[in-house]
Amino acid sequence: MPEVILVDPQSDWPDRFRIEAERLLKLLSGSVRSIEHVGSTAVPGLPAKPTIDMMGDSPCVAVAEACVPSLEAAGYAYVPDVDKDWPDRRFFHRSEGTDRLFQLHLVPRASRFWNDYLRFRNALRENPDHVRDYANLKERLAAEFRDDVAGYTRAKSDFVRHVLRSGAA
Repeated sequence: MPEVILVDPQSDWPDRFRIEAERLLKLLSGSVRSIEHVGSTAVPGLPAKPTIDMMGDSPCVAVAEACVPSLEAAGYAYVPDVDKDWPDRRFFHRSEGTDRLFQLHLVPRASRFWNDYLRFRNALRENPDHVRDYANLKERLAAEFRDDVAGYTRAKSDFVRHVLRSGAA
């Protein structure tokens, strides 16, 4: 069972994102128009699980699903169960042993998922108070939900909604 383990911000996270995003854009040429660095590793100064979250702009679900064989050949696992709450998203991850290195969400740029994810990331990047508050919440929840990644993620949702409602970014 995966554990929720947060680490201090790492200076190599932007480079790891850039290298993997370039690799995926070549691999998925024509199917993914751009890839954004999202999640806590995309926010300077924020502790995070050491997994680089990426979001790729795929025109539609059918195109994202057509990427499954190429992504699996490149070491990514498709996780359809994660997508039930967001029918226009397809979720993948790449691991080495028990370490999850990358997560990839393929969604249309016009989707609410795409827009909310970027608005939240940008709000954190622009507001040090949000970063501080989110870091404190993440530390507390990581201790509380150590063996429950899904519970940890759900428990952060009120904070995310608060930041998005505040009109930030």
